[in-house]
Amino acid sequence: MTLARSFFIVFPLIRRAQTQTEILLRQIRDEKAQLEPMTTANRAVDEERALFVGKLQEFLRVQRRISDDGGLANEIADLEAEEADLRSQVDAEAIAQRKEDALLLIQNTRSTMDG
Repeated sequence: MTLARSFFIVFPLIRRAQTQTEILLRQIRDEKAQLEPMTTANRAVDEERALFVGKLQEFLRVQRRISDDGGLANEIADLEAEEADLRSQVDAEAIAQRKEDALLLIQNTRSTMDG
């Protein structure tokens, strides 16, 4: 077999393999072009999920801290009850009367001292 004859046998095989490789590369390039926007969208969704998970974890951490401190909630309730009790004991009219009586006493005392 001569070199020329071998060339004519092998060249079409090489050419066919090259064509098939080019077709595969185009298909891969097309698939990649289709996947890139989805990858970008997935990245954005992943970032949103990460932010959501982070916020949720922080909320749960704060919630645990608040609920674990039942003593503080009880203390607040006790203070509110004490405040309500003290307010019920305050008589605004009696305070106003005492204030008026004190002012009269001061005036009378001043009058007797002046006079």
